[in-house]
Amino acid sequence: MKYDAVAELRDHVDIAVERIRGNIRELTEAVRAMDGKLASSSQAVEARLGELEAAIHPVLADLAERVGLIETVLGSVVQRLERLEGSRVF
Repeated sequence: MKYDAVAELRDHVDIAVERIRGNIRELTEAVRAMDGKLASSSQAVEARLGELEAAIHPVLADLAERVGLIETVLGSVVQRLERLEGSRVF
C-alpha cells in the first residue's frame, strides 16, 4: 500500500519534472529567438545611426560656413556703424 502511494507520487513528480523541463526548453528557445531579433535590431540601429551621421556632417559643415559668413557681415556692419557714429557732428 505504501509502495503504491510512493510510486504514484514518484509518477506525479516525474510528470511535473518533465513539464518543467519542457517549459525550460520553450523559454530557452524564446530567449534565443529574442536575442537574434535584438542583435538584428541593434545592427539595423547602428547602420541607421551611421547613415544619419554621414548625412549630418555635410549639413553641419554648411551651417558652420553660413555662421562664419553671418559673423563676417555682422562685423562689417558693426565697423560701419562705428565709423558713422564717429563721423557724426553734434
